[in-house]
Amino acid sequence: MKRVLITGGNRGLGLALATQLLAEGQRVFVTCRATADQQALQALIGRYGAALSILPLDVQEAAGMAEVASAVRAHTNGLDWLINNAGVMSNDSLATVQEADLHQAFAINAIAPLLLTQALLPLLQEGTNPSSSTSAPPLVRLGASKQECRSAIVTP
Repeated sequence: MKRVLITGGNRGLGLALATQLLAEGQRVFVTCRATADQQALQALIGRYGAALSILPLDVQEAAGMAEVASAVRAHTNGLDWLINNAGVMSNDSLATVQEADLHQAFAINAIAPLLLTQALLPLLQEGTNPSSSTSAPPLVRLGASKQECRSAIVTP
């Protein structure tokens, strides 16, 4: 059984991933910002029970990342997979997009995943590699080449 954390898991791709992983028997932690938008997750809890935990997280708040790490640690001693799915996209055109919107998108889509990975790193280092039950998951250095990234991809 894999222990998986998915950010932005209350709708769209994150919800679909959570649903699939739960159906496969995995232990899933889902984070979401909007607590009012959890109907689908509540239905999954009704179906899968304690295999799913919902954790509040706004990826723009660094303090929340430490709280998520502590909450996960209270349930398990490691994470096998982290899926940084939370993100934003502007509907503005190139002619109308505002600088502040670009900064916010960069903070959410680029900086927050790195900071969350950093907060969860001790848990990830205690996780299992899909190809080996005795080693930590592959970690790729920031600025890694395409080849380094490819070599870290493990297929079951």
